[in-house]
Amino acid sequence: MNKKFKTALFKKESEMPFEQFAHDWLKTYGSSRVKISSVRARSISILFGGPYPITRITKKIYEERILELNEKYSTNYMDAFTLVEECFRKALTQGLIKNNPTEDFKMPKKQ
Repeated sequence: MNKKFKTALFKKESEMPFEQFAHDWLKTYGSSRVKISSVRARSISILFGGPYPITRITKKIYEERILELNEKYSTNYMDAFTLVEECFRKALTQGLIKNNPTEDFKMPKKQ
C-alpha cells in the first residue's frame, strides 16, 4: 500500500463520526449470537455522539453528555448506554483513538 493511500485511509477513519462507528459496531454485534432485544436496546446508544468525530470526544464531553442524558431518562434506559463504552473500547483496540474517555467514569445514583 502506498503512503498516500495509508494517510487518506487513516484520516478518514479518525474523523469517523461516533454515530457511524456505533452503527457499524452494532451491525457486527448483532451478527453474533445475541438476542434481537439486546441489539434493539443498545441501538439507542447511537444517539450519544451523533455526528461528532469519535476522536474528538474527551472525558469531559463524555461525562457532560452522560450526565445530561441521565437527567432526562430512567435508570433502565441509561443502562442501554453500555454500547457507548463498548464502542470506545473497540475504537481503542482498532487504534482509532488514543484514550478511552469512558474509563473511570461512575454514573451518580439518582436520588
